[in-house]
Amino acid sequence: MNSWQISPDDPVLDWVVPFVRSDIGFIDDPLGRISLNLFCAGCEHNCLGCCNPELQDPNAGKATSVRDLIVVTIALLLPKLVESIVFLGGDWGLYPEQTKLLARAINLISTKERRYGTVLYTGYGFADLDRSLTEAFEILVTGPYRQDLPGIFPASTNQQVYINGVSVEASTLPLYATTLQKRGERDKHAQHEN
Repeated sequence: MNSWQISPDDPVLDWVVPFVRSDIGFIDDPLGRISLNLFCAGCEHNCLGCCNPELQDPNAGKATSVRDLIVVTIALLLPKLVESIVFLGGDWGLYPEQTKLLARAINLISTKERRYGTVLYTGYGFADLDRSLTEAFEILVTGPYRQDLPGIFPASTNQQVYINGVSVEASTLPLYATTLQKRGERDKHAQHEN
């Protein structure tokens, strides 16, 4: 069995994640794609200025099996609006086996005609993550969030972005450029009002 296959007997399918919610996002994928965002609860990093402090407690989520999360994710992908799936919250890095299996399932349902990107936000550093987990994702945004180092998309400038395992400069990403352009237009408009 190759590493992308999933056995229906895999015991990890019955392991749980404290799942909180899903939504559609327009700013969470660093490549600017429309994303299905999956939020989990539980985070050990306690970052100052955390974007979702209410999700740090693992008890904030409902214990949901990986099997059920796969079913929910597939159902939410049916409208064909979504271009990527973003894992955030909380920190999915606390649940590496479940997270890896869910990402692999998404990769399996992708086709040549409909390829879904996968993005993982985690407070762990790239070197701290298991290789099999990093290989399950197209994009990783790693490292603790720092409120004093605001970034352009929902990350701080100290966080590292990896695409297919290669570190990239955040300023080269489409969402970064779009956000800078919008920020410039907003500032220009504000100057005219003053």
